[in-house]
Amino acid sequence: MGFRYGVLLQELAHQPVDYIEIWEPNLKKVKEQGDVYVSRDHEGRHLVKADIYSPEEYAAKGGDPDLWIIMVKQMDLQNYLTRCADAGLFKDHQVVFSAMNGWGHFEKILKYFPKDRVYGGTAMQGSSFIAPGEVDFQGELGSGSMHICSMSGEVTPVEKELAAAGRENPQTDQHAHYEHAENPV
Repeated sequence: MGFRYGVLLQELAHQPVDYIEIWEPNLKKVKEQGDVYVSRDHEGRHLVKADIYSPEEYAAKGGDPDLWIIMVKQMDLQNYLTRCADAGLFKDHQVVFSAMNGWGHFEKILKYFPKDRVYGGTAMQGSSFIAPGEVDFQGELGSGSMHICSMSGEVTPVEKELAAAGRENPQTDQHAHYEHAENPV
């Protein structure tokens, strides 16, 4: 799912994306290929630019994203967060979003980011990991959706901006639905 969000931000929103990876086989393969192979419903396989780094490489590069989209396997989350934190990558101005399954990952994320900078949600689309350096998106373009809300329980400018973007550009793969909940996530 991390590649899905990143690739779509690059291709549809024309935003620069850096991928921070701790799983060595994937990191190595994407670097070897120079990019990541992407297909949709097993068709149209093509390479997509993927600037990928280990947390330590990203820190050495001076990486400082505005937004973290954390989509890793639950069993890898603590190692991912620890390595990124130890590399000095988490900063006060950053916002983090995750649509990982379950609740326990938010407890871990909240140890590194204040509640008013953390967003959770649901991702109603699928992606398959084919092999290191290769992913397949399921469903036709425009068929997916996501819901997002802040962990603080407050309606934030980030939520409003995402909701507006989803309404303004219905051709994107992820339609951001603004549905603020009393008990987020």
